[in-house]
Amino acid sequence: MTKRRLVVDGPVGATRQRGQEWRHRLEELLRGSSSGDLVEVDLTALEAMSVSFADELIGRFLADRLTGDFQDRAVVIIGGSEDVRETLEAVLERRDAGALYRDGAGKVEALAGPSWFRETVELANDLREFSANDLAVRLNKSPQAVNNRLKQLAASGAVLRERGIPQGGGKEFTYRAATAILGG
Repeated sequence: MTKRRLVVDGPVGATRQRGQEWRHRLEELLRGSSSGDLVEVDLTALEAMSVSFADELIGRFLADRLTGDFQDRAVVIIGGSEDVRETLEAVLERRDAGALYRDGAGKVEALAGPSWFRETVELANDLREFSANDLAVRLNKSPQAVNNRLKQLAASGAVLRERGIPQGGGKEFTYRAATAILGG
């Protein structure tokens, strides 16, 4: 496992075009990473950012990950100012998406997301490495309902999704909480 970091320069992140440029750098960093790596998006140099910048960099990035690309890599957003955090929350809420966020004190938490996002991230963190069935039992939900949640958690980077080959054939995924990589 390798930690990779994209440091977005500051002090203000503005314009959709600039957000797109940073998103392309983030995607390039992911392409150069390996399964199991942790990618940190460091926004600590930003004092503020526009909604269009945040949506293009983070919102669109997370939406694109729903297609399944690079879901075997963890992603954590590192924030600085409260203004940056509030803008991120607004963008994520509009997209009904969530992300892992590490504040200046090092605390990692679920940011925004659907109503179930925070609880599911916390249980995934407790389990550290698990299957959809393991999580379904803990949540008292059907495996199908949990699979839908896990797709969004993998897209957010909160869990890593790795394909395995079960003894009986077919396909099966193992999940690992991003905090297991962070040591949290």
